[in-house]
Amino acid sequence: MIAGPIASSDRLIKDAEILQVWLKFARQVQAVEMESAGVYRATHGRLIPFLAIRGISDVVGFKRHPDWTEYACHAAAAFLLAFLKAFLRARAIEPRAAAAADKAEDDAAALDAEPPGATAASRDLRSSSGASS
Repeated sequence: MIAGPIASSDRLIKDAEILQVWLKFARQVQAVEMESAGVYRATHGRLIPFLAIRGISDVVGFKRHPDWTEYACHAAAAFLLAFLKAFLRARAIEPRAAAAADKAEDDAAALDAEPPGATAASRDLRSSSGASS
């Protein structure tokens, strides 16, 4: 496993010469991936969380070997599973439907609550007019 900066592109990079030009400007780049940039572009500014977990198996300028592709897929899947298990243990994720129901209950409770500065006279007026308290 290698940890380090990964360059991302929304264009296919097959030519080793292009990669060499990139490395002149960003020598620390360890790998290039070509899918996450498009996903980032689609999610950026829309308040949609985005995390890429990749198993990178191709070497620019060389023929892809299916064994390395399969290995990279399995390694990324194993990491994702371990990451999710650790994340879920650390923080329970509430389903969106439950969160929406809780918000609706909070909104309803806020509507039933007395306004700030309510007095006994205003409470009596509300109850005599048929308004719920």
